[in-house]
Amino acid sequence: GNTAQLNIEVAGDRVGLMPHFVAANEFIESADVSPDGKRVVFGARGELFSVPAEKGQIRNVSKTPASREIQVSWSPDGRWLTYMSDETGEYELYVTAQDGTGSPRRITSNGDTWRFPAVWSPDSKYLAFGDTNQTLQLVELDSGDITIVDRSTRNDIDDYSWSADSTIIAYVKNNEANVANIWAYSLKDKKSVQLTSSDTQDANPVFDPKGRYLYFVSSRDFNLTFSDRDDDRMYTNSERVYAGLLDPEAPALHRPKSDEVSVQETSDNNKDKTDNDKESDDPVYQFVPAGFERRVTAVNSDGGNYGNLAASDKGVFYLSRTNNGASLHFFDLESEEEKTVLSGINGFELADKGEKILFSSNGNWGIAKAEADQDASKGHLDLSGMQLRIDPAVEWRQMYTDLWRIVRDWFYEPGMHGNDWGAIRDKYE
Repeated sequence: GNTAQLNIEVAGDRVGLMPHFVAANEFIESADVSPDGKRVVFGARGELFSVPAEKGQIRNVSKTPASREIQVSWSPDGRWLTYMSDETGEYELYVTAQDGTGSPRRITSNGDTWRFPAVWSPDSKYLAFGDTNQTLQLVELDSGDITIVDRSTRNDIDDYSWSADSTIIAYVKNNEANVANIWAYSLKDKKSVQLTSSDTQDANPVFDPKGRYLYFVSSRDFNLTFSDRDDDRMYTNSERVYAGLLDPEAPALHRPKSDEVSVQETSDNNKDKTDNDKESDDPVYQFVPAGFERRVTAVNSDGGNYGNLAASDKGVFYLSRTNNGASLHFFDLESEEEKTVLSGINGFELADKGEKILFSSNGNWGIAKAEADQDASKGHLDLSGMQLRIDPAVEWRQMYTDLWRIVRDWFYEPGMHGNDWGAIRDKYE
């Protein structure tokens, strides 16, 4: 005859917590192509995947469900992949074998802020990277020694590249007027020098592999447009691609041409020549910073919206963006003509050997020859095998900490307005 309260618990299957497979190719955040164009590496859903261009299996190179791998890139010698991982609790630079064998090696140990993608030196011995402390650094892979290249007082330094001989880093730094200028740092002299004028807005410096030019984008055109509805003025299509001679003795672009008679040498003129007397096909040019701005020439003739420069021995590639989408163009140094390589793409990466291009187009990824008149509807990679088994509870913990870190690293006030940011993480973790 007694009444008692019943404590009833109904346990569900908690399907959302059950491990399951997802299509990792729907979560790609970074990509790079091997120097020979035979494989592509993707950073997707916090893992690294190596994908064949045609034949072979897709490999999960990292397999670290509790940490996140991002910003992956391939070394110029083809042996290594570098990436950022938060395995230690902070994002650090790692290097691992491109085929996934062996154990990854941590290169840095001072991660306390967000780092921008690392860029390999052509000799695969150094990595350069910027961070949200407005610092540009380089690290030597073998020793782990870090060198501070430069610091900015206005904006982050997130645009940088290496010379072909791995001795110079070109980068963009904003001046006190917040105008972006191109600078160069010499590893030999351990000094930086400003290359472009403080009066122009410059970006995206990339070196010619033969040491002749430094290509970059600059807003130097003043195409004034007036509104027909109000008293409004604007400058449009002000960018062009430019090339500056690294050495005053390097061959200038757009030189006047003249048809001349070729004279065949007689046998008497040639009989005393030996192999040691023959001129090299590849003259060596020196980097001469003084007077660089006076040696700058526009590469293409039309103003527009350009970016994503990449250089090969034969010329320079660049994206042209319009309201109708983006197209990849190539300026041929020999013919001095602009050619269209791919139309309707979102981005591209040039393989280090300069023969293949990785491109993305409307959610597809493909590889094309680094030549004119390629078709973006062909050469797509089969990414259906990029399947990843996830444990939601493990992912959620990483995501929580990652969000906490991102807010810290990108917050406009370094002191977090007096909040104990570590305690806030611990309170809700």
